[in-house]
Amino acid sequence: MNFAIKVAIFVLLIGGFRLYRLLESMPPETQSKAILGLLIAAVGLAIIAYSAQWLFDKLRFYIETTSHQSDIRFGVRLINLNEKFRKKHQSNTGALVKKVFEGSPAFYSNVLPGDVILEIDEKRIVDAEAAILLLEDANKWPRQIALIRNGRKVTIQMDYEQFILDNS
Repeated sequence: MNFAIKVAIFVLLIGGFRLYRLLESMPPETQSKAILGLLIAAVGLAIIAYSAQWLFDKLRFYIETTSHQSDIRFGVRLINLNEKFRKKHQSNTGALVKKVFEGSPAFYSNVLPGDVILEIDEKRIVDAEAAILLLEDANKWPRQIALIRNGRKVTIQMDYEQFILDNS
């Protein structure tokens, strides 16, 4: 059940119980106004709760998609695989390429957003952090990267020194 609906039900139950006790002492012409006020308060709090939940969900999405560092030397931003990608690729391990920075070694090696990095130099990638740690090793070039693209396994060979020579 949605959080906002739970808040509205809670307000109606608690407020309704208290209002029921107060209605006995109220004149009949103010009873309908009191009931209407309770309903307006419940709807208002439900709207606030819904807005807070929506904001929280947006913030959580932003944190999840930006919480992993990007590997500047290689030129990618990686995130962990979500449930959708795990089911689609039948794998719990790997790192999803969220962004490729133009002009980077990854860009010129034709790494694309949406690729799933499975291995770097024949070492299995468990998650985005593991991939970043392997990519940060500046002394380990050339790189052999195994990834899944459009459901097919692709291997990319990338040489950072060749990239520097080609782009200087």
